[in-house]
Amino acid sequence: MSTITQNIPTFLYGISQQPDNKKSPGQLKNATNTFPDYALGMLKRPGGKFVEKLYNAENISTTVATFTHNGTGHASRTVNRYAAVAVTGGSGSGATFNVHAIAVNEVKAFTHNGVADSSRTAGTYYVANAGGSASGTGADFKVVVKSDGEPVVTLDDRATKTGGAGYAIGETITIADASLGSGGAAAVVLTVSERHTAVDVTVELASGGKGYVAGETLTIADSVLGSGGGPAITVTVATTGAYGKWFSILRDENEKYIGQYADDTFRVWSLLDGSPRKVDMGDDTGVPAGCNYTNLQTDLLAYNTAVADTDTKTTALNTSQSTFATTNDGQDATKIENWETTFDYDTGIGEITEILKSGIYQIETDNTYTVIKDNVVKSISKEALSGPVITLVRDEDNKGSGYSAGTHATTTTGDGTGLTVTITVTGGVPDQLITIATGGGSTVTTGYKVNDVITISTGGANSKWTVTAITWEKGTEKTFEHPHLSASNNRKLYSLIETVAATHSSAQLTTATNNMNTAQTNYNNAVSAEATAKGNYDTEVTACTIPGLPSTGYLRGATADDIELLTLNDFTYVVNKKKTVAMTSRVVPALPTDAFIVVNVTSYNSKYEVILNGVTVSYTTPQDASAGDADATVIVAGLVSAINGAGGAAASCVATAVGPGIHITLVTSIKVAGGPQENALYAFVDSISDMSLLPIQCLDGYKVKIVNSESILADDMWVKFSTSGTSTAGPGTWAESNEPGISYELDPLTMPHQLVRQADGSFAFDPVSWENRDVGDDVTNPLPTFVGGTIRNMFFYRNRFGFLTGDTVVMSKAGSFYDFFAGSAQIAAPDDPIDISASSTKPLFLHHVKTSSAGLVLFSDNEQFLLSTDSDILSPETAKINALSNYECDDQVEPVNLGNSLAFISKTPLYSRLFEIFNISTTDSPQTFDQTKIVPELVPATIDNVAASAGMSMISFGQTGTSTLYQYRFYQVGEKRAASTWYKWDLTGNLIDQFFDVSTFYAVVADGSNINVVSIDLRQASDTGFLTLSTGEKTDVCMDMWNSNPYRTYTSGTDTTRVFLPFTHISGKTLAVLALGGYIGGALGATDASVGSILQPTVAGSAGSEYVDISGDYRGKNLIIGYLYTMTVDLPRFYYSTTAGDALRTDYTSDLIMHRIKVSTGLSGPVKYNVNLTGIPDRSQTVSVIQPAAYQLNDVAMAADAVHTVPIHQRNENVSLSIVGDTPLPVTLLGMNWEGKYTNKFYSRI
Repeated sequence: MSTITQNIPTFLYGISQQPDNKKSPGQLKNATNTFPDYALGMLKRPGGKFVEKLYNAENISTTVATFTHNGTGHASRTVNRYAAVAVTGGSGSGATFNVHAIAVNEVKAFTHNGVADSSRTAGTYYVANAGGSASGTGADFKVVVKSDGEPVVTLDDRATKTGGAGYAIGETITIADASLGSGGAAAVVLTVSERHTAVDVTVELASGGKGYVAGETLTIADSVLGSGGGPAITVTVATTGAYGKWFSILRDENEKYIGQYADDTFRVWSLLDGSPRKVDMGDDTGVPAGCNYTNLQTDLLAYNTAVADTDTKTTALNTSQSTFATTNDGQDATKIENWETTFDYDTGIGEITEILKSGIYQIETDNTYTVIKDNVVKSISKEALSGPVITLVRDEDNKGSGYSAGTHATTTTGDGTGLTVTITVTGGVPDQLITIATGGGSTVTTGYKVNDVITISTGGANSKWTVTAITWEKGTEKTFEHPHLSASNNRKLYSLIETVAATHSSAQLTTATNNMNTAQTNYNNAVSAEATAKGNYDTEVTACTIPGLPSTGYLRGATADDIELLTLNDFTYVVNKKKTVAMTSRVVPALPTDAFIVVNVTSYNSKYEVILNGVTVSYTTPQDASAGDADATVIVAGLVSAINGAGGAAASCVATAVGPGIHITLVTSIKVAGGPQENALYAFVDSISDMSLLPIQCLDGYKVKIVNSESILADDMWVKFSTSGTSTAGPGTWAESNEPGISYELDPLTMPHQLVRQADGSFAFDPVSWENRDVGDDVTNPLPTFVGGTIRNMFFYRNRFGFLTGDTVVMSKAGSFYDFFAGSAQIAAPDDPIDISASSTKPLFLHHVKTSSAGLVLFSDNEQFLLSTDSDILSPETAKINALSNYECDDQVEPVNLGNSLAFISKTPLYSRLFEIFNISTTDSPQTFDQTKIVPELVPATIDNVAASAGMSMISFGQTGTSTLYQYRFYQVGEKRAASTWYKWDLTGNLIDQFFDVSTFYAVVADGSNINVVSIDLRQASDTGFLTLSTGEKTDVCMDMWNSNPYRTYTSGTDTTRVFLPFTHISGKTLAVLALGGYIGGALGATDASVGSILQPTVAGSAGSEYVDISGDYRGKNLIIGYLYTMTVDLPRFYYSTTAGDALRTDYTSDLIMHRIKVSTGLSGPVKYNVNLTGIPDRSQTVSVIQPAAYQLNDVAMAADAVHTVPIHQRNENVSLSIVGDTPLPVTLLGMNWEGKYTNKFYSRI
């Protein structure tokens, strides 16, 4: 049997679910609330700083996604349109529905004759109770007049607005210009094309509410439907979805926000201080009529100002309390005990000598006392200690006489020198109250001793005083604790008690007290003003609460999983993945029945003939020049006169001369002939065969199709004439245009919307103004693929705005994010939109997209693709999509970018796997690794929230509504992954959202209805840490929701400080108060009580005013409050192992008796070691530099480094070991050794 030791150099390899005998040294069974720092070691995770409670935020829940209902038409039901009616029943709340009780012969659809008219006034108009030309009455319409005067007419779908009743097919409804701004345009005439033929009812989801369960039944009572006597409508919840979509907007250092979409409303808060921001939800979102966003913004700014003022007054109160505490503590002399020794190693003789650094030693042979502080000898005296004078008492038999007030020198019967005193006098006699101006004893042999008699010089030189206290006195005897130090010269050792004189006067205390009382009053007033401002703001918030979305609402019916957001500068784009993209009902206006004649060649003695609507007219030019002119002007004038004088079917036609051409209206047919040659005279109506035949003068707005080939549609082109000036006809140019009758306008209510930060810091939610299809037709400039489908995701790439839809990637024009149509129907330009599909043998739906150096990586359910180009320019001609890999990818969990790689989640029925793609290129296949191979059953399949930081090389996974995070961190050196670590965090509260900002991790956590933001600084080198070692090293506390120096009050009668929580207490969690010592705003002082004290008082009070009471006066003293959390590292079973090259060989068949482990720690507080022995009660051992509740020499209970030895004395098979850090202080685990006896069980052949 051999005694062996084996080194485990690190704990940084994290959790491994391999059997213990397969684990590599440094891998762990479990690691909770740890953080791997590849320079410092395995740390207790940093604490979560309380940022703010989010005002009016909603907790996550479920919401109604789809439903069925039993509603049918009923003659007794009151006909009307009911918006956002409430329901009863179910376990949730807030669900509302839009119900339309339909009348007989109510208008269902219609056409209208409205066209663009510059005299029609642009705007939005509501036309109520529009009567028909027959028996129809009561129809309500919404008319939006565009900037060009074109009216867009729809049925008004607001509450109480309907399609009327009694209308007949073909019946006309006239909307007078007086109802549309009275601009002078013609009336708009509607023709009923479809009607409801029977009473009916439609039910649409307005708001899904929260907390509902599939299968629940909800009731829409007749009382909310007009109380006409109809039956109630029963709604059955078919499916539910996630409620509450969270997002972050990290614009720059000064502009960081966190947001939520819930209750059909966007809410935004500043990430810097938690202050809310106004969000104007815009039109068509169900905003109540009583909502006034101007008033809301005014009251919100007042509320935020009041909150900031309360914070300012809290800081001022803390400062004044600190001044008071400093002044109050300085009223009396204080005593500090000093004791410290050091060691010196003499390399010459190999001896270690202990040296007194601070303390007192007494040499018994001559009874000499020596006072040393910080290696400096302060006093040497015989018989008794000597030093500067602290207090004097007057000899009542020798009060003295003839003195005047002031500072005077003294004499003494002893050896002391240098004492001066400041006195006041009454009748020449020094008063009993005396002030030590200078204590004297500035050298080691000129100190004063207790009971020395002092005489005040000047005056009568007869005022006697006795020394009652000097700066130094003996403390605790240390002789027997330090035998080597006391053995030389027969020394006795004592700690040194130093008396520090009072530092502040009573007058200063009075001033500090008054200032503190004033600050308290100011604070109370600020709190009152904040409550008033909050009430005003709450009133406006209530007035602007949206009860439900109208049928056109973009996010109506969308759950949290249906919403994706993408931020670029001040714009955050919002897509509803369930919304089908459509074109508006607007189409390019039909062409008028006009024609245009061009006089192309002129000649004398030539007949120019026009057959117009079957009527022939002509003009013959003069015989020769002597008879008159024969130029184009003359010919045009002759033909215009003839056409305008024609009768029959051409009588209503009007001809107008336009340069060498003629514009004619009301043409049903036209033919031309004549002139000296073919095409001397030609005409066109709406098409022409050659672009060269287009005249250089024409009617402004005249549109014609150029038919390049009768058999090929793709080479046709529509052009429109624009005059050079403002005239309606004349010289100008022809430019590409769009085909009459086609849809040309994307419906903005079905396209992604934008949440835009305004100049005043508020936000506005609006549709985007997308560009129209201004050229071409459905063949030469087709609609984007996403029209008629849904948009699954958004991205920006190469100065293009892109969408995923089905198996297709659609990208805008380069440099024009809102334009998805080609700029020319004939010429393909490099900046044209890109519309390209991925191909596969399987059904394909693209869900996610991430950028890489090689291109865009696209993720479908089962495959990954790369969109790239072999050219420097990404264009429709150069873009290509190639297959990249074939791995399953979860469609709800977004992949993440890790700098040089991409990572995505694949789920099995029970667990999640993390795949990482490296070396993505256009030429070679990428490398893909399953990073969860060693933890196949660690990350559950229920995770739905992922955040990553390329800079911190880490990924965090969580399931909303739970408190556990699963994290993966790695250390990359070039192409090699030098280390990787799986570990877990347990949050104080349930996860709502998580994200990184540079080196700070943010978590939004919930406890019931309370939503809080916490930040975790992942940088371990803190120059501003609250905890400081005597070596100068700093670190922050390891507490969650920690908050420094909250508001507190003091009750002198019970000597109790009441500390108020700035958040609502989280039940089930242990709140701790860490008393750092020192005054707020000042440095730690060696005289401060309870330095490093950790208290765990009971939380009392009610929500909004919860507090803890702690004994003592902590006004003005540094305090941190927060919740305790426990770091736990479960070590695997130990085996003797050897290495051969890269191979690890573990001997798991031999006998191994563990003697002890030795754990190397870095900067750490107390560390507990739980030793679990099979069949024996568990035992634990806590190793601490200083016990957490103790105070010693201004130190907190931490050490910069140490080696902890833990005895085991058991077989390895019987032992399991855990390392625990359960205080607010940090823990740093560097590595460990274990020692034991090892015997193999095998026979050896001799």
